[in-house]
Amino acid sequence: MRIIKLIYVEHKKNMPIFLTLSIINLLFFIASLFIDSEMFEVIAFLFTLVAYSLMISIIFINLYNDLYLGKDMLLLMAPIKTSTILIIKNFIYISGLFLFWLPSLFRIIYGKFGPSLDNLTLVLSYMNVTKLLGIIAGTLLITCIVVCSKKIKHRIGSIAFIGIVFLSIIITNIIGIISIYQNTFNKIELTIGMGSNFAFNQYATFIPIQILPIDPSIQTVMDTAFFEQIPINLFIIVASFIISLIVVDYSKNDYLGK
Repeated sequence: MRIIKLIYVEHKKNMPIFLTLSIINLLFFIASLFIDSEMFEVIAFLFTLVAYSLMISIIFINLYNDLYLGKDMLLLMAPIKTSTILIIKNFIYISGLFLFWLPSLFRIIYGKFGPSLDNLTLVLSYMNVTKLLGIIAGTLLITCIVVCSKKIKHRIGSIAFIGIVFLSIIITNIIGIISIYQNTFNKIELTIGMGSNFAFNQYATFIPIQILPIDPSIQTVMDTAFFEQIPINLFIIVASFIISLIVVDYSKNDYLGK
């Protein structure tokens, strides 16, 4: 019963902004079916970029306030393990990010393949799995780093620690994915944060990167459906989850000894 109440509280706290941005994103997709304009596509893309960045920023601020500054009284006083509370928080964050992604998914599929697609199930499965794993990896990574930053007593130092570690892992992730492609293909075209309709996105946690090999074997968009980022994101998910659990449940970071 306590867990259900906690889910309700976290849902009420975070989902209104996530749901609002998701509805706006859905309206952009619906409008794109009737508006054939490059300017409109640019506006829709900029909204997606800004809204997605805002949601990630909200997640970071909430986790930092809750875990480092101790502003969440429910987290401080609820007779529930901190690790359980973190799992609930992450579930809400991941659900909100994925909900926002769905209208973008429809727009991307329509842009890459047009209104008709024979292997729709395969495309949806690939895009949803890769995106969802990226969202989970990014959310758990932020949680893990914020939890570990509790060991640093000075706020500026903790923020610097979070920024340096997060960027280092993201950059290493991107370099790792790129190096895999460079070992396979002689020449590639790379974009980070945005892309074209000629290739699928790969995900370095939250960050979409698009790698288009310049190779005769790449004839269609489906030929760019690679799985190299999946084991990397799975490793980040498992490592972040285990480290977070160890730190919050088996160290002095756990509030009130729960």
